[in-house]
Amino acid sequence: MADTAAWLAQLQKEPWYVGVAGEMARAGVAAPLWEATLLNEDPQLDETVVANDPDAAGNPGLAYGLFQLRQPGLGDGYDPLTLQSGIFNGSIAATKMGAALKASGLSSSSDLSAQLRAIEQAGWPGSLSQDAQRQQQLRAVTDATNGTSTPATSGGLGSSIANAVGSAVGNALHLPSTDTINGWITNATITAILLAVLAGGFALLAAPALPTAALAAAA
Repeated sequence: MADTAAWLAQLQKEPWYVGVAGEMARAGVAAPLWEATLLNEDPQLDETVVANDPDAAGNPGLAYGLFQLRQPGLGDGYDPLTLQSGIFNGSIAATKMGAALKASGLSSSSDLSAQLRAIEQAGWPGSLSQDAQRQQQLRAVTDATNGTSTPATSGGLGSSIANAVGSAVGNALHLPSTDTINGWITNATITAILLAVLAGGFALLAAPALPTAALAAAA
C-alpha cells in the first residue's frame, strides 16, 4: 500500500493529471477504476511510451501512451504522436470506458470490480491472471486512497480532482486557505459574542434607577 500511495502521489504531480482526471469525471469513470487501469498499463506514468502489443491470436500491434491504446484497436485512426499526449490519450480512454460502463448497465454505485471488468472488455482485455492483477491493483489503489487525506471514490467521480483543481485555482488567485478562512470565521464569532455580552452590560448600567418612594412602596 505504501508503494501504491507513493505512486498515486506522483500521479497527481504529473502535468496532465488534472486534464485526464477531468475527462474521466465527465465520462462517469470513478477515479479508482482509471487509476488502477493506468497503474497496470503504464506504471511509469510515461505519456510517450510505445510497446509491442500482440493480440490474443499473436497478431502484431503497437500500444501507445498512458492507457496503451493499441493500433489496430482503440488507437485506430489517430496519429501515433497524438496518442503520446497524456490528455488526448486519456480523453480517448475516458470515452471508451464511459461508453462501456453505460452499455453494461452499471452505475457509479455498482461494485467497482464489476465496473473494472466492463472496462476490460471494452478494450483492455487480457488473461484471467491479468484480470486478477488489475483487481489487486484496484484494491491497492482504493486502500491507498482511503489511507490518505483524499477520500475514495467508489461511487463518486474523484474528489481528488476537486482537491487538485481547487488547490491550483486557489494558488493562482492567491486566495486564503480553508484553514485561514475557518480561523477568520471562528474569530468573528467570538468577537460577536463578546460584543453582545458587553452591550448587555452597558444596557444594565444605563437603565434608570427606581425612585426611593417607589422602592419603599414596593417593600
